[in-house]
Amino acid sequence: MPIHSMNFSNGIFFAVEEGMVSEAEAREWMRQLTAYATVHSTPIVAIVDANAVSLVSSEASKVFIRASQIYNVSAIIVATKDPFVRQIASSIGIRGRQGGTHVFSTMAEARQLAEELLNR
Repeated sequence: MPIHSMNFSNGIFFAVEEGMVSEAEAREWMRQLTAYATVHSTPIVAIVDANAVSLVSSEASKVFIRASQIYNVSAIIVATKDPFVRQIASSIGIRGRQGGTHVFSTMAEARQLAEELLNR
């Protein structure tokens, strides 16, 4: 399964994406993100480990753009070392909510921003 290891802890919704991400997988990720954001009393952050992603379908990209606008989600933070995937994630960020998507090369950078956002 290209999106897996989804869990929520301490205000962070975490997931790992691998291979080609399809629309159906993106919708399931968004469904779970929305569910956590809806019941949490303060804004949450999503971290996506996309280091093993090879492609994001155009339909999945549209889902991720909509996800950036979910109420009570302060940011979606993507970590990937792959320049092509970084470009896809950046494009999603540009087309989504302004400032809603951040792209980093390492999980450490992603987690650091998540902690900063949660501690505001």
